[in-house]
Amino acid sequence: MTEDEAFLLFFVGLFAIFFWIAMIMVGIALYILQAIGLFKMTKNEGRPELAWLAWIPIASNFLIMLIVDNEVHKQLR
Repeated sequence: MTEDEAFLLFFVGLFAIFFWIAMIMVGIALYILQAIGLFKMTKNEGRPELAWLAWIPIASNFLIMLIVDNEVHKQLR
């Protein structure tokens, strides 16, 4: 491996690390925004005792189902 190839490999690796760190930060930011929105929607729907479930990853999916329960046709429930 020549010095130029090693230099290029170093920068490609550095870019890959930067890319993954950036994607993780974007994912965390989107998760927080989604949890805040779901928390507020749950409180506005009159279920403040269940609002904390918005911060738990799997439980938030069930919370969405509880919120839209009245909006779905009876045949689909």
